[in-house]
Amino acid sequence: MSNKMLMTVKLDQRLAMSQQLRQAIMLLQYNTLDLKQLVHQTIEKNPLLELEETDYIEPTRSADTIRHRSSTYQTEEESVLENYAIPKSLRHFLLEQTLLCQFNETEQHIAEAIIDALDEKGYLTMTLIDIHETLALTPKPDISMLETTLRVIQTFDPIGVGARSIQECLLLQLDAISEKNAIWKIARDILEKAFELMTLTQNKKLLRQFNITQAQYNEAIMLIRTLNPNPGTCYSGELDITHEPELFVEKRKDGWYVALTESILTNVKINSHYQDLIKQSKKHSSYGALKQELEEARFLLKGLKRRNETLLIVASYIIERQKDFLEQGTMYLKPMNIADVAQAVNLHESTISRVTTEKYIATPRGVFELKYFFPSCISTQKGGMRSATSVKELIKNLITGELPEHALSDTEITEKLKEQGINIARRTVAKYREVMKILPSYQRQSRADFNEANKIKNMTTTMGICSPGGVSA
Repeated sequence: MSNKMLMTVKLDQRLAMSQQLRQAIMLLQYNTLDLKQLVHQTIEKNPLLELEETDYIEPTRSADTIRHRSSTYQTEEESVLENYAIPKSLRHFLLEQTLLCQFNETEQHIAEAIIDALDEKGYLTMTLIDIHETLALTPKPDISMLETTLRVIQTFDPIGVGARSIQECLLLQLDAISEKNAIWKIARDILEKAFELMTLTQNKKLLRQFNITQAQYNEAIMLIRTLNPNPGTCYSGELDITHEPELFVEKRKDGWYVALTESILTNVKINSHYQDLIKQSKKHSSYGALKQELEEARFLLKGLKRRNETLLIVASYIIERQKDFLEQGTMYLKPMNIADVAQAVNLHESTISRVTTEKYIATPRGVFELKYFFPSCISTQKGGMRSATSVKELIKNLITGELPEHALSDTEITEKLKEQGINIARRTVAKYREVMKILPSYQRQSRADFNEANKIKNMTTTMGICSPGGVSA
């Protein structure tokens, strides 16, 4: 056996990762907290780096070029991000809406007095006569002006605010529905003319009184159940952000815009004074070390700039595709995956994966990880696709609207979804139901509070509001 040494030549293609490429990948995959820690540590070690407080990235859409503006984005009011980060109370939210009503000084004073008399659920806790007596106006306005102002406030968001009873609250919400069909009319008649019978579940009396069938009654009750008896509770004023967002969404007249939040990640810069000193001291013994520090600082700034621009490009495309979700809710979340985004913005799929993992965006509907907008898909009978998130919402709505005397089984839910053109297996329905922590049908059916009378009675008693009277003028 020969032990000769042989020399061979072999061609091989490999990616040689430079220091800049490694750093760019590292910066892209870091979440906000890890990256901030890294930037802080680098600033402490490198005297050439410092923070600049007046760097702001202009909101941009996917089709726009990313623009930088050297001015602090602050006004006398809150910044755009603070509008997301600082939760508004119901009172604050309603007072903002009064500014759009062009009230005169007297009407504005009345509106503020009425808003101050609302409880945390949005109900008026004082009569208009009592409010009238507390007004510090000379001369005092007529009581009819208070009634007119109250009617305006009752058109504010959330719908149902300013009601004096649960009956009035539900009627306000029902009247705000745009599609007013035959079932809507039945539901309104029941609420307006037979609310007490409904709370006592006097079904047969209601059927005779309004000359309707059991099926019509059931549909009307299902419609009433979609209304919110506590409209003000969604503005509790409690902070609901558990992750620090790097991006936020802002709606303008011509669409939705995405911007970076102003933070340490957007306002790091090289100290110009030290940079000039380095240029003047090429012959000094410390020139080599200082030049290396300058190169490292430039690498970091270049990496942060590329990371921020990539974040903006990817997030802007996602928001452009998912604007229906922002405007109408979870049901309108469109199917989308990493490959779709990669192809649209001309980036590699691995880059999209890194830039959407543990990166959060503040929207009017809450703070979401960018990966939230990549829901799995379910096919429809027409050959289209629906996002799994929207299908979960449909399942939740079907269960919420099921009749007290009959809880829908997973098989029945599957059939109802197929009637809407959604192809889904029963086991998938069961899996989604379990993920949403919803009990199976037999357990929902057997629960003691799962009947019409208890549901409506508990709703009225826990409100602490008389039904149907309550506070009146």
